[in-house]
Formats: sequence, C-alpha cells, structure tokens
Amino acid sequence: MIIKRKIQQTALALLSIASLAICSQAVSAEETATRGGMDIVQSKAIPVPVAGALDVMQQALDKYNAGDNNGALVAINEVLLRDPFNPQAFFFRGLIRERQGDYINAISDFDQNRVAALDAAILGEKGSCQCHLADFKASLNSYNRALDLRPGKDAGAQLLARRASVKRILHDDNGAVDDCSTSLRLMPNNPDGLWQRALTYIDLKQLDAAVPDLQKLVQQQPRFANGHYTLAECYMSLGRAKDAQTEYQRAVDLFAVQHDEQGRKMAMQRLAQIPDASTQQ
Repeated sequence: MIIKRKIQQTALALLSIASLAICSQAVSAEETATRGGMDIVQSKAIPVPVAGALDVMQQALDKYNAGDNNGALVAINEVLLRDPFNPQAFFFRGLIRERQGDYINAISDFDQNRVAALDAAILGEKGSCQCHLADFKASLNSYNRALDLRPGKDAGAQLLARRASVKRILHDDNGAVDDCSTSLRLMPNNPDGLWQRALTYIDLKQLDAAVPDLQKLVQQQPRFANGHYTLAECYMSLGRAKDAQTEYQRAVDLFAVQHDEQGRKMAMQRLAQIPDASTQQ
C-alpha cells in the first residue's frame, strides 16, 4: 500500500504543477505551432489598399507558421510602414509578440486595433497576455467582455476555458468548474476545458473527479508531458502505484524529447519513490 502520509506531499507537488499552468493551453509545443488567433487573422484578411502590403502580409504569415517569429515581426512591421492603420496587421503583430513573451507590447498592439472593444478574438488574446502578466482582474474583465459579445461555439468554448484558468487563480473554483463544464458542452473533449477542470478539481482535492478528465486529455494529447505527470500524481494520491509508474515513465520520456530537463528530473524523482509497483495493487 502507498503510505498515506505521502498524500499531503503529493498534493503540494500537484499544486506546484498547477501554478505553472495558470495560463497555458493543454497542447504540447510539438503538436501545434499556431494559436487560434492565426486562423482568425487569415479568415478576416481583406484587400489592403496599399501596393504590395498583401504580399508582405502573406510572407509574415508564412514565417510565423514556420516558427520564424523574428522574421514574421520584421515583415509585419513593413506592412505597418506601408499601411499604418491596417487592423489585421496590428492584431497579427500582437499575436507574434504574445508568442515571444512580449506581453506588454502585445497588449498595446491589440489596443491599437480600431475594433478591439467589439472583437471577441482580440479581447481574448488581450486577456491571455494580462493573465501572463499576473493582472488577473484585468484578464477576467477582458474575457467577460469577449464572452458578452457572444462569439461562435468553438471560440466561446476556448474563451470559457481560458476564463476558467483565471477564476481558478482568483480562488473562484466553483466558477472555474462551471466555465469548463460549459466549455465542454460547447466543444466536447476540448483539451483546454479538460485541463483546466482537472486542475480545479485538484485544487478542490477532488482527485477522483480529476482523473477522468486527465485520462481523456492524455489520450487526445499523448505528447503533453505535464498531463501525464499530473495524472501520475493523482494516481499516487489514490494509491494506484502501478498506474502512477506508467504515467511517470511516459512523462520522463516526453520531457526528455522536449528537452525539459527540470521536468524530466522531477518525474524521475517521483518514479524512484515507488518501491515495486507490481506489489502495490
């Protein structure tokens, strides 16, 4: 049997993992190179009344999708030199800066957009940047305003999951669970909804409720290392040592592939604490 006094230690470890994932989406860097906002940029693209600006905009998009953030930024700055009032360019530059971690300037770009106050996508990205800057009340306000605009079903599901992450850090756990559940009704098996609801259940010490969400999540996102690690922590607290051993090992392998040495060592340490899992269940 797993020694019960380990539960408190495990719970603290879970909370530390949860705090690292406040604003993150439940996807691995290897599985997606773009955020939802990029689809919005492309779908909203309209003819730009300045010669050559559309070509440069496409070059910027191509560089962004190839992971060349600096090249994309140079190209989009050229678009803005040619057309200083291009709303798509401001939104796009905000997304580039957000990806680079330049959240303050990203917010400035989102606010430069002439339709920012009436566009749920822009408000959502602004809320994400504010969350990363630990301005949680401002982030919550941005998400509230975005949802008040009644975006489409999929966009609404993503916004609800993001707002849930902010509510959780503000200790509104019930509100976070409600947002995630609504998100999952709009978009069944939405990975962000599953991840945020699982983390909230963990905060509430409802590990039995967290496990099914985490299981679905790692099935959908098999390379999401933190998902496997967090599921292993839940299994350990619930006395399921063999299952925990499997998930820790998966986390070790994934952290190694993703060159996350800190994560790999953390998972290795937890794995070493399991004596002989085959005799524990």
